[in-house]
Amino acid sequence: MDRVAQASQAARDFAASPRVETKPDGRVRSIRAAMGDPQAPLDRMLGILESHALLADDGLLRPEVMLVSMGDHFDWGKPEDRDRASQDGLALFAWLARHPRDQVIMLAGNHDLGRVGELAAFDDETFLSAHREGLRAYSPREPEAERALLRKYPALPTAELAGALTVVVKALGAAGLTAKHSVSLCLATLV
Repeated sequence: MDRVAQASQAARDFAASPRVETKPDGRVRSIRAAMGDPQAPLDRMLGILESHALLADDGLLRPEVMLVSMGDHFDWGKPEDRDRASQDGLALFAWLARHPRDQVIMLAGNHDLGRVGELAAFDDETFLSAHREGLRAYSPREPEAERALLRKYPALPTAELAGALTVVVKALGAAGLTAKHSVSLCLATLV
């Protein structure tokens, strides 16, 4: 299995398993890399890392690599790509989080903050309700249903946002967090 396939499989396995707390390993990182605005399918992002010889045979970063991932880790694609974007976003979060804490730093981007920060007024039950209503209002788009949703949940800028946040629900759950934790999750270093 090539390194991209190995890393992709590892990421999906990590996303499907309970969160593991990682600790710094104290290794010297002689290769430093930064990745900004991934907003892409997981395999494409991993392929770019591999093209720079940053992946190890085990599907993680090579031990001497330090990676700073800067923002916009999810929220990509068209409405019909949402399921894949959700799965890939969760796998990316899980893959980055599985590295030692001193090897990967993940910074929230404007899409991350904009999409997750808007949840601050939601408890879990309200968020899930808005999410389900957003899916119904936006896909296919029903303008009256969208207006009703936005009247009911004024913290949401669009019905599309409520429908698109499947990845946030999954990522928070995988991290053992809930919607009320979302702001602190994004305002802190995530990994």
